[in-house]
Amino acid sequence: MKKASFFIVLAAIMFAGVFAKAQCIEIFVSPHGDNTAAGTATAPVQTLQRARDLVREMKQTKNCADTILIKVLPGTYELKTPLEFTPAYGGSAAAPVVYEGPADGKAIISGGFTIKGFQKAGDGLWVA
Repeated sequence: MKKASFFIVLAAIMFAGVFAKAQCIEIFVSPHGDNTAAGTATAPVQTLQRARDLVREMKQTKNCADTILIKVLPGTYELKTPLEFTPAYGGSAAAPVVYEGPADGKAIISGGFTIKGFQKAGDGLWVA
């Protein structure tokens, strides 16, 4: 009887491991956030660059084996410099890094900028 109980418990542990849901670490980004914040739902970071850097830090300091989900909240993200990704910022098949846009609203990533101060220069030309 003890042997049968042992195998039942062993089988239960094995199946629990197979059906267990993978852990997920979430990092929140908002154009109204603060890059000194923790990146939580109530204290999001402001830039995609900071969210990307948090991924790298987590991978270096926590030996992270969980999915990392970067939740990009609605708004416009104006890039002042190129947003670069290298393997240091990436995940793996077992622990991917996922960037997810909002279910409601839009997240716009813009590398453009507004040029102001145009003045007519003559002959149909404008100078800024």
